[in-house]
Amino acid sequence: MDVILSFILKYTHPLTQRSIVQICPQTWLISICQRAQTQKDFYITQGVLRLSTHLGVQRGCGIRPSRPAMQDYAYKRLDPAVVRVPRVYRFFIDHLTERPLPDGYLFMDYIPGKTLEKLDATATENNCASKALMERIANIVVHLQGIKAEAVSTSPGPVDGGMPHGYLWGDYGAKRVFHSVSDMNSWLNERLEVIGRSIDLSPCYPLVLCHGDLVRRNIIVMEDDDGDEEGKGAGGFDGRRIALVDWGHAALLPRVFEIAAMSCYNDRTNYAYARELEEVTREAIGD
Repeated sequence: MDVILSFILKYTHPLTQRSIVQICPQTWLISICQRAQTQKDFYITQGVLRLSTHLGVQRGCGIRPSRPAMQDYAYKRLDPAVVRVPRVYRFFIDHLTERPLPDGYLFMDYIPGKTLEKLDATATENNCASKALMERIANIVVHLQGIKAEAVSTSPGPVDGGMPHGYLWGDYGAKRVFHSVSDMNSWLNERLEVIGRSIDLSPCYPLVLCHGDLVRRNIIVMEDDDGDEEGKGAGGFDGRRIALVDWGHAALLPRVFEIAAMSCYNDRTNYAYARELEEVTREAIGD
């Protein structure tokens, strides 16, 4: 059955592909992913598979419900002319896995293109892609921060009500749900007290959309209409559409949190991408 479904997913109309993903039993979809994992054409990177030219899946023990919830929230509110977000089609958790932690499966749009990390690594001039796009990435942050919580009573954190995860919250997240900004402020100050510091979040209202992980591997420079993803056209990288993936650290938070997370990025190279992005972003938001 997985062979037949894999064929259908690969060669049918995108609407048919999405319908299959939305109605198929979980066990069938898991089998499709396991089969795709062994095929070079379907493997994109660790935990990410391309099931067709239009459909991708991210799977792994770190795929929590807050990730598709925040990705869907961003997809419905962000302007695709500024930044693309893959549309979510289905999410489930495989509790039958033999691994210590259950695997999450997130089915979504496949975004054709290359990450900034890959483009920088293959460029003739060091890190030219990210340097060329730095201001646009900063303007994307400005656009994200224009998406405000829809109610004053909204609690900080992911929109599904879960606890925050990411660089600022430790390896296992905050380990609690925050019910208000003052609640979160107290939690932070309890931890800052050990180094003689404190923070006041009251001037940082309202809560805004924060991605929390704008490292180069999460920024995709999309192919243009001619299939050029290397920036070789006359417009260079400036004319390329940009997509943001991996919304696992995203949440509604005071806007200072997006900047604060940048100082913690693990960019895996000696290039000071995070420091440059922080400087350009501060200037863009007027901080």
